[in-house]
Amino acid sequence: MQKLQYRLLLSGLAILALYHIVVLLGGIGFENVWGGKITQKSMMIRLETISLGIVIASMIIVWQSAIGNHRLWVRVGVWIVSALFFLSAFANLFAQNWIEKIVSVPLALGIGVLACRVALKSKDNYKKELS
Repeated sequence: MQKLQYRLLLSGLAILALYHIVVLLGGIGFENVWGGKITQKSMMIRLETISLGIVIASMIIVWQSAIGNHRLWVRVGVWIVSALFFLSAFANLFAQNWIEKIVSVPLALGIGVLACRVALKSKDNYKKELS
């Protein structure tokens, strides 16, 4: 079951990374991201690059947890990933674009829930290693 959680979580993050790449390449208009509040291409490039970096960092953290690395930075990182995506889901509820609401909210919630489950399991695994 835990392997499935990691696979789903990494798959969701990979889909999100691809989405941000498509936005950066101009395949999706920047009016469809960031709640429809982006008005300039330079602003979109900056924000999407930051978003892509966060998603890639999240993938690295989750992957480290998946291979059994239970160091403090990984455990804290997974909790941060979870909190970040719960906040993202909440923020996407207020997006001006209905597509962003319909697609982004469930994806962000799913990633947040899976990351939370992984973080809880990582805590249990860390305790087992200490005993």
